Amino acid sequence: MRSYIYTETRGDMLERYSGWASHDLVQVGDALKIKLKRVDLVNFDAPFGNIQLFM
Repeated sequence: MRSYIYTETRGDMLERYSGWASHDLVQVGDALKIKLKRVDLVNFDAPFGNIQLFM
C-alpha cells in the first residue's frame, strides 16, 4: 500500500486528493499479474466532480 497526494489542474482550478493505492498480485506461470487495483481516498464520503486519475 502506498500513500499519495494527487493534484489536478484544469484551467484556473486546482484540486488536491489524498489517499492510498494498493495492488493485489497473483503469480501466473513466471509472471505477476494484477488481480485487484484499488484507490482509497481520505475523504471518500465527500461529493466529487470527475477525477482524471490513471494509475
